[in-house]
Amino acid sequence: MENNSAAEHIRRKQRIKQILAEIVENLKDYFDELQLKEFGEKSRFVVLNGISSIHKVGSKGLQLVTAEFNSELGSLSLKIAIKKFSSPEEALQNKMLTNHLASKLKDTGVLTPRVIFEHGHILIFEGIKGESFYESELNSEVKLFLTGEALSKFHSDILKPIEKERYVFLLKKTLNELIIPEERKKNFIDLASNLLAKVLSSNGHSGGTTGFGDFHPGNVLFSIERDGNGNKKIQTWLIDPEYVEKEQSADRMEDVGTFFLHSAIDNFDRNGNLHTFRKEVQSFIEGYERHLSTIELSINDIYEDYESVFSFHLGLCALLEGLFLQKRANMDDEMAFDRMATCIALANYCWKVGLK
Repeated sequence: MENNSAAEHIRRKQRIKQILAEIVENLKDYFDELQLKEFGEKSRFVVLNGISSIHKVGSKGLQLVTAEFNSELGSLSLKIAIKKFSSPEEALQNKMLTNHLASKLKDTGVLTPRVIFEHGHILIFEGIKGESFYESELNSEVKLFLTGEALSKFHSDILKPIEKERYVFLLKKTLNELIIPEERKKNFIDLASNLLAKVLSSNGHSGGTTGFGDFHPGNVLFSIERDGNGNKKIQTWLIDPEYVEKEQSADRMEDVGTFFLHSAIDNFDRNGNLHTFRKEVQSFIEGYERHLSTIELSINDIYEDYESVFSFHLGLCALLEGLFLQKRANMDDEMAFDRMATCIALANYCWKVGLK
């Protein structure tokens, strides 16, 4: 197994080196920008010397690369990120979403990478620093707090009406396709309808905003920076915006529920309840609240009962995950069916009991 992993790492390194060697001339403008900062002038030529490191982050194929380049002015170590898409159209769509994310996060202190070159179905981003949510050695509560704060900055102060049909459609479609007894489906509809009413009610506001879409821990990185005085500062990054929406009708707790889905499944499978898991959510919401306070809002201005709204979305995410496992699993895949059963039980728990 380790030999296979090592061989795949070498193959990825060779593929990326080939890509960079082919397009190095097209990156000349970017090199000029860097060399003006580093040497005070531009070089006449740039050649790829080699790749010193490569690291995959997230679940969707983003490769962090440290590449070494030479020119007549000297050597330059360049940190970049490379992602290969299934088609040029998909790459172009991702570039547009990345630019949209950058505009949403402008002047917030949360970073996202800039596209410096596109080549067919390949995008190259300027260097992304840091480690992903689960890889980072930062304290878990700190990571949750900073992630909540970053998502709140992305959601901003938008308070639009929520598109009710979005969630009614997802609920009915998911239950229609899940292979569970009809009586249980009817029970789920009744439970979810009660909570959906709380999603749509508020203290004079609506929770509708721009959804990140499929927001999960792989979308978050943390790096340690130093300020002008040499003091350490934790920098939060949001990356890989494949499903960022432009409409402003998603309930903001949808992204929070998506983020916590797999942690909730594991906690529920292990404990049969969400007692300890609730503390994770509270750390996240404290970070979310910190940014809201800077724009004179609080979670209680948006929701009468945010935990009930969160429980609705977490339960719906659990059912969607159960359906995904049902479609993917072979008939003899016992582990997949066990996890699917856990997802369905979790949805029932969320909608009957909540975060208790």
